[in-house]
Amino acid sequence: MSFAGPSSIHDIQYYGDHIFTTVTATAAVVDEWIANTMHIHKRKLNKLLIGLDTEWCMPTEPHGHQQVAIIQLCVGKRCLIFQLYHADNIPPSLIQFLGNKKFKFVGKEVHNDADKLFEDYELHVAHTKDVESDSQAKKITMSEWNAKELTIEQIEYACLDAFVSLELGIFLSKPRREIIQYLENTSPKKIVNLTLESDQTTEDCEQLDEELDLRQNFGKYKEDVRRMKPARQLVSQTSRKKSPKIKKRMSKKANSRQELVDEMNAISLIN
Repeated sequence: MSFAGPSSIHDIQYYGDHIFTTVTATAAVVDEWIANTMHIHKRKLNKLLIGLDTEWCMPTEPHGHQQVAIIQLCVGKRCLIFQLYHADNIPPSLIQFLGNKKFKFVGKEVHNDADKLFEDYELHVAHTKDVESDSQAKKITMSEWNAKELTIEQIEYACLDAFVSLELGIFLSKPRREIIQYLENTSPKKIVNLTLESDQTTEDCEQLDEELDLRQNFGKYKEDVRRMKPARQLVSQTSRKKSPKIKKRMSKKANSRQELVDEMNAISLIN
C-alpha cells in the first residue's frame, strides 16, 4: 500500500480529467496553493466556485467527538488536501479564503462541513451551497483520516469528493437553458445522480422534464405547421365553394390548426 509524505503532489485521474492534488500539513504550502489559485482564476474571483469537503477522525469511544482531520478544496483541476489535525498552524490566507463572501463553496451537505470546521477550528465558511453526489465506499469513508501519512486510496477519495462536488456545483449553477441543452446531448448515465439539495429539487426536476418533453415535440409541431396554410386563408378559399355545413366543418378544422400554431409559438418562447 502506498503512502503520501508530509507534503506531496499527486495526479488523480477521473474519467479523463487530471486533478493535480497537493497533500500537506504545512501552512506555507497552503499559502502558496491559495495564492496560485487566486492568480489562475483572477478573472472569476467574483463568482468563484470551490468544491469543499472534510473528513473526520474515527471516534475513540462510542458516540465520542469526531474532530475534523482534513479539509479538501478543489478549484478547476487543482485540489488541496490540508491535514488540519497535524497542521503546524492555520494560515490567515485560509481563513480569508473560506470567509470570502464572493466565493461559493459547494459540496454534499456542505453546511455540516462548515459547522464542523467552525466548531473544531473556528474556521468560518461564508457562503455554501449543497449538492448531492454518489455515495462513496464506506470502507474508505470510515478510515483513519487523522493518520500522519494518508494512503493513496484516501488521497484519491478525498480529491474526487471535492472535485465531484465542484463539478456538480458548476453544472447546477448554469442557466436553465444550458442545463436543458446539456441533458439533451448527454448520456443519462452521466446525469442520473445530479440533484439539488433544496426544497425546490422536485419542482425543478419536474419543470426540466416538462421543458424537455416540449422541446422533443417542438420539431413535430413545427413540421406540421409548416405544411399547413394559414387558418384564415384556408377559410377564405373554401367559403365561396362549400355549403354552410361544409364551411362550418372547415372553420372548426382551421380553428384547431390555429390553436396548433398558437401552441407552437408558446413552445418557442422556451428557446
